[in-house]
Amino acid sequence: MRVEYRDLTARAGRLRDMLQRYADGTLDFEPVCPISLLSRQLDVMDEYANLLRRRAKIEHVNLEKQDSATE
Repeated sequence: MRVEYRDLTARAGRLRDMLQRYADGTLDFEPVCPISLLSRQLDVMDEYANLLRRRAKIEHVNLEKQDSATE
């Protein structure tokens, strides 16, 4: 669960940065995919991260812990 959460939040962060650069006019390419779809994808990724945080709390899993033994 930790690896999944870490990967998800990293990918969401990169997508969030890309969308912000697009909004700022500083993105160095034109996305093929509609921005509305990419924004929706980010919303879903954020919701999934929230669900993982809720699950981790219930299961007493520290998502920030770097120990790979229980990942």
